[in-house]
Amino acid sequence: MTFHITCSTDNNYLQHCMAMLCSVFENNKEHTLHVHMLIDSSLSSESRNLLKELSNRYSNWISFYDVNVNMVEGFDVSKASYNGILRFPMLVYYRLLLTEYIPEDINTILYLDCDIIVNGEISELFQINLSEYGVAAVKDYSPYSNRHRRKMGLGMQHAAFCSGVMVINLDYWRKQNVLGKFKEYFSIDKEYVLLPDQDALNYVFRDHWLMLPYKWGKTPLSIAPLDRNQKKFDIEEYANNPKIFHFSSSIKPWMLVWQPDRKCYLQYLRLSQYPKPKFIKLNNKNRIKAHFSIIRYFISKYIRPLVPDIIELLLRDILNIILFFVNIFRPAKMKEFLLKRWCQKYRLF
Repeated sequence: MTFHITCSTDNNYLQHCMAMLCSVFENNKEHTLHVHMLIDSSLSSESRNLLKELSNRYSNWISFYDVNVNMVEGFDVSKASYNGILRFPMLVYYRLLLTEYIPEDINTILYLDCDIIVNGEISELFQINLSEYGVAAVKDYSPYSNRHRRKMGLGMQHAAFCSGVMVINLDYWRKQNVLGKFKEYFSIDKEYVLLPDQDALNYVFRDHWLMLPYKWGKTPLSIAPLDRNQKKFDIEEYANNPKIFHFSSSIKPWMLVWQPDRKCYLQYLRLSQYPKPKFIKLNNKNRIKAHFSIIRYFISKYIRPLVPDIIELLLRDILNIILFFVNIFRPAKMKEFLLKRWCQKYRLF
């Protein structure tokens, strides 16, 4: 059986795209995979040849679709940059154009970001009944504010999904003319967008997406999502046997800082035979932040479960007393502290 996969890359992200595709190929050798790559003219012929060679080594197929960048120029938004630097390259919008390029005889396709490593077989994703849904995806932590929620057209009853891993019902997309709806979204309040492509997808599919188990998008340095809708086996699969690692946090595996799941990226990068891989050296400030996150992860995973509850409660109470006196002469901080304590008392978070 042939499974169809899609992604986008440029020369800057080619190294990570090669590692991602290699991880898919290596863990799904019993299936034929057809990669549909949405690119533009900036991707060099050398880069295309590397992708072709990788696919050929695993007897898989790859097709390149040169996107007309004029089709996404209207999607660009001013808030997608930070301090004048483009936060998101234009290729993040290419996934919104799938119905314009993917052949009409393909009804289901798996979209993957390049900062992903696939850790197992993916056939399960192609057995999902998506007849009433536009996408199946993992629940995201957004929205990040009330304005962000309104921008995505979400109500209190809605959850948002992460666009890094999506099983896409192309037949639904075609019938519902979702490209027209994406264009509609980018004409609304263009001055406030946090995650341009993801916000657009959530706006269009807010009532028509199926939630995947969290194992299809494990965030490194996390133990388990705090979602009471999970079953015990969901938590165990996420923690012990995730199918996909999504390096969506600020600590990327191509940075020169150790983290527990970085070895997965390095393994498949080596197998991909990408020539002369490059790694980013962090400045002192970011290195300290990364090390702090890693230490906090190990404390939460290996030390906190062994600390008796009574001791943890006492330590928390001592910390709260200290915070009370620290904030006593700062009215705004005191209000924030008291509200947080009230919420903690009633287990709101």
